[in-house]
Amino acid sequence: MNALVPIALYGWVPACLILFAILPKHRAVMAAFLIAWLFLPVVHEPVLGIRWTKMRATCYGLLLAALVYDAARLFAFSPKLWDLPVLAWCTCPFPSSMANGLGVYDGLSQSLEMTVVWGLPYILGRVYLVTPAALTELCVAVVVSGVVYSPLCLVEVQMSPQMHTWVYGYFPHSFAQTVRFGGYRPAVFMEHGLAVGTWLTSAGLIAFWLWWTGAVTKLPLVYGRVVPMGLVAGGLAVVTVLCKSSGAIGLGVVGWVVLMACRYVRPLAPVLLLVLCSLFPAYCYSRGSGAWSGMDLGEAIADAFDRDRAASFIFRLDNENILIEKAVEAPVFGWGGWGRNRVFDREGKDITVTDGLWIIALGERGMYGLAALSATLLAPGLRGVAVFPIRVWANPRFAPAAVLTVVLVLYAVDSLLNAMVNPVMMLVAGGVMSINPDQLDGETTTAPGTAAQPPVERPRVVRKYFAELLPTGVPS
Repeated sequence: MNALVPIALYGWVPACLILFAILPKHRAVMAAFLIAWLFLPVVHEPVLGIRWTKMRATCYGLLLAALVYDAARLFAFSPKLWDLPVLAWCTCPFPSSMANGLGVYDGLSQSLEMTVVWGLPYILGRVYLVTPAALTELCVAVVVSGVVYSPLCLVEVQMSPQMHTWVYGYFPHSFAQTVRFGGYRPAVFMEHGLAVGTWLTSAGLIAFWLWWTGAVTKLPLVYGRVVPMGLVAGGLAVVTVLCKSSGAIGLGVVGWVVLMACRYVRPLAPVLLLVLCSLFPAYCYSRGSGAWSGMDLGEAIADAFDRDRAASFIFRLDNENILIEKAVEAPVFGWGGWGRNRVFDREGKDITVTDGLWIIALGERGMYGLAALSATLLAPGLRGVAVFPIRVWANPRFAPAAVLTVVLVLYAVDSLLNAMVNPVMMLVAGGVMSINPDQLDGETTTAPGTAAQPPVERPRVVRKYFAELLPTGVPS
């Protein structure tokens, strides 16, 4: 770890203040989250004596900036009924700590940590990403982030993951896990190659849907140049495949099927989305109750792909079985933090690996915490199916919210096997949950098989280069 790590992490707080001062507020929020997630260092140890991560710096920096520059809007935020799952998830460490005799301080401190990682991004999304046009800008920003990351990924595919080491002086994860299919899986400045694969899959899926629906047909670059969004989507798909994350690729294909069903087989689309939403609770219940061992799926993976992928999946299942046996000893509120949910041998050596986010939630927070996590991850998808008519999902004005909803559901499914906590997804969730049906009054629909036309009136997204690309109505 070199001197650039504390400079970047602690310097990000004043950087957030500067972003709030020079940019429209919703763009400052998007820029702060995306830049931090993509480029700030990954740390697992205290920095200058304080546990200070990239997302802590971002959330505290943006909260301070909002209080300084935009306190009225922040305090005007009015929670709704559908915000309760996030509240339950952020506060579930408190009853868990109390049930395990860890004390009030432990419960409050862990609840604060959960609020920083999950709650603050969600609230900022609910406050600042409140219109379809704001979500369109967010989609464009995610696509741009994928384009910016693509050359870095290609370098690491060829030379192995070295960016984090070159810039910050260390590699934050096991290098052995970067070797895939005779080559390398890029990690760049994220915690793991799985996170990179999932991010590029999301960016590619968003680029495709913006192009296919006509919501945004061109991606602006510097000096007023633009690139067709369809070409961008194709390029991101290629880079995603080269990232060698088979799970992320599979989820991208599933997301594409759901979105295409929204356009051409409308009655099937909500069914597919509900099936995806049901995977999370169904998997948790079947595995937690012992009703399904998962070995048949491991054999199917071996037949369809290769033995290495099947062995990795079965390894996860074996560890889940050990952790489930420990979790059922404290079923309601779990074992609390500090690794008390893990299993140790007689010599005190940890013999378990916690890969899935669901098994971590079950072990640490019990069934109460797992239910809160499930509701938090699935609320955007369920609300999207229940509140918005499927006929508007391919409409240019609502298409960004639609594809972000699908991305969030795919993230929930990915969390079954991977604990790749991504606070940016909670920012997205807050924005998606802020969209109301009355914001779509007067919208027209597009017949299946015909190209959707973008709106006539479009403002600038970036003062100089985004002119005539996006719809109006973004708050500043």
